[in-house]
Amino acid sequence: MIGTAFKMDEMVMARYIRWRLIFLLGILVAVAGSAPIWLEFAEPLKPEEDVVKVFRCPEGLLQEQCDLLTDLDKEDEEKAALFANALLADPVPAPSNEQADNSIRDGIAIETFSEFTETRIRTGEFSEIDALRWAKGRVNVWELVGDGEITRILRFDSNFEVGLGPDLHVYLAVSSNLTSSEQLFEGDLAYDAGLLKGNIGGQNYRLPEDLDITQFSSVVIYSNSLEMIFSVALLQQPIQ
Repeated sequence: MIGTAFKMDEMVMARYIRWRLIFLLGILVAVAGSAPIWLEFAEPLKPEEDVVKVFRCPEGLLQEQCDLLTDLDKEDEEKAALFANALLADPVPAPSNEQADNSIRDGIAIETFSEFTETRIRTGEFSEIDALRWAKGRVNVWELVGDGEITRILRFDSNFEVGLGPDLHVYLAVSSNLTSSEQLFEGDLAYDAGLLKGNIGGQNYRLPEDLDITQFSSVVIYSNSLEMIFSVALLQQPIQ
């Protein structure tokens, strides 16, 4: 009887161990099968530096433009997003009453003087920096003299055009070799003529009477929010 009982205990123990192993094996199979699910939940636990963010370029841009935005995104995500949003906007035409190249004579001069003479004292051509930052067209500084007064007008000709960008301003700069914001504002000598009136077409900017135009060497289109130069026109005395 004792031997029989002992043998039954061994059988029970063996059966218990066998079912225990089957149970553990079932758990392992279940865990392995659900690995994609719990790995997905575990994803946020990865270190932040392991997550690679990919910049999404707006549709319709050239590959060169997308490459430039991608490089900017690596340096400053906020500026890249701001620039990308600006590129999605429609170009803004200059005021209709300023687009014609005779708008100074037929508008400002006639409204200001009874008799006047007009002289072009400075001229320049806008240049391209890259596929995103560019402008084209001629800029002139006109001097109107009449009734004992002098008025100077910074004039973008009717063929003027500039790339889209946020918060574009027109500056007169002392330096003729500008490549950075630091150079533009060095010595606090740059003059802000105002917010760009339009991306396309002629436009006029009246300059203060006491502004010494001879100290400036270039006209700059600059984005205040991006802190980027979009285009530079070197000013020269026109050939008479």
